[in-house]
Amino acid sequence: MFCAFDKTPNPPNTYPNWCNDSPADDDRPDCAVGLSGNYDFIASLGNDDTTRNIIANYTNTCVLLDTMGGPDQFSVSPVAQLKRESVQSFKPIYALNSAMEYQPVGQLQDLLCALQDKGIDPAKYKILTVIDPEEQAHAFALWRIRLTPTSDRLVRDEVTDFFNQYVKHAE
Repeated sequence: MFCAFDKTPNPPNTYPNWCNDSPADDDRPDCAVGLSGNYDFIASLGNDDTTRNIIANYTNTCVLLDTMGGPDQFSVSPVAQLKRESVQSFKPIYALNSAMEYQPVGQLQDLLCALQDKGIDPAKYKILTVIDPEEQAHAFALWRIRLTPTSDRLVRDEVTDFFNQYVKHAE
């Protein structure tokens, strides 16, 4: 994950301000790029015990979904963090993965569905699956991968342009 953070001081005892109306109190990144992200923890599990153990360790719970509202793996997933209030202060994100990915390709679709469901402005996010049949790339290995088999443009070019648009040239 690449992030550009706003250094505006936050009021005491307000971390995290994920859905705060005031940009001055917002401690989220100004924009972020995810390479091979896991956006819905329970959707990526499948039958892989290694992945299950990693997610259980990361989330500090082995409960997938608690219908009674207790702590579970879904509730701490990035897709579960999106709220309708996020529309007011949503920061630009770009999520990329590879068609030949270790992470289930459906993770991007899960993220897209969550963004659409919460009414996030499509101009504030970009979702891309890189299609290069010669490369099985994951995370930072995507950096030097072409966007399509016939493109000269690399993932690094996309990421750099995205940050230039939303951070370097921000108003």
